[in-house]
Amino acid sequence: MKPFGKIGKGVMLRSNNNRFARQIALPEFGLVGQEKLEAAHVVVVGAGGLGNVVIPFLAAGGVGKITVIDDDCVSVSNLARQTSFGYHDVGLFKSEILADKLNAQYQQQIVFPQKTRLTANNFKEIIPEADLLIDGSDNFDTRYLLADIGRDLRTPLISGALGTYEAQICVFSPSQHIGYRDIFPEPSDQQPCAITGVWSPLVGVVGSLMVSEAFKLIAGIGDSLAGKMMLIDSFTNQVQVINIQSDNTLSQSKISTGKIDFHTLMEWKEQEELLLVDVQEQHEHEENNLADLNISVYDLPHCWETHLGHESKKIVFICVNGIRSKIAYEWIKDKISHCYYVNLSDR
Repeated sequence: MKPFGKIGKGVMLRSNNNRFARQIALPEFGLVGQEKLEAAHVVVVGAGGLGNVVIPFLAAGGVGKITVIDDDCVSVSNLARQTSFGYHDVGLFKSEILADKLNAQYQQQIVFPQKTRLTANNFKEIIPEADLLIDGSDNFDTRYLLADIGRDLRTPLISGALGTYEAQICVFSPSQHIGYRDIFPEPSDQQPCAITGVWSPLVGVVGSLMVSEAFKLIAGIGDSLAGKMMLIDSFTNQVQVINIQSDNTLSQSKISTGKIDFHTLMEWKEQEELLLVDVQEQHEHEENNLADLNISVYDLPHCWETHLGHESKKIVFICVNGIRSKIAYEWIKDKISHCYYVNLSDR
């Protein structure tokens, strides 16, 4: 893993320390932490919902160089959750608007826009010498590509994703033997936010947490989410941090063995005894009531032993898009060997 602060290492803060006095006053962070922010180059992919939170906070906190990659333009439907934009920005490039506003606000060149879509062909040109990658994209192709880039360049990656009232945050570090494809080997069938909708206040919460993780990584302080997944359900006010690896030798074969397809599920249901556990919320379970038991993935760590600890049947976790059922499986597979998960959208 490349050391943070390669760019301009040892450089003095560009502005008066008074601007960052409250951060520098933190004993774990201090002037050394602030200088590390100043020397860091962070690449943010996506200038939409999450980018509107992440990029201004990175700039305000003192990150020395921020490259923003996004080829999208502002639309009216963005304005409810992308607070850096107004009606007068409709039709203009998001990355350019953010760069112009923040560079003017802090009277120095901090943000460098790239009005293009990240591809496998151009990433070497537009992601030079990055210390940290932040994924604020809204499509699976970009998300998987950026994860592969982070792995190949051995550059830490912070990933955030939202859908309806829920969100997830992951941190992938080169020192950890797990990446995005280890958790989600294939793109999900989950529909994008443009179709399913997104709870706009949650964007601010998730973006702020991503910046907090970024600052901790750069400064080398605190506990990182590396090797973990934070799940947030703003509808029920539940937050769960799940360890997505049991040790540092986790392989894709080990993490993927529990998945079965819907056809196999139906065969098992006819031929064998099994327990179907819906790990969605209660209101979702009532809409798709196929399971014998409903335990939210957020509640599973607290009540699995009571409901599943002595179960001899095969246990199959289900949910509509396969994400929460996989998370449930990953969390419990070391405790119960006869468990599996399925994606109901494969029907």
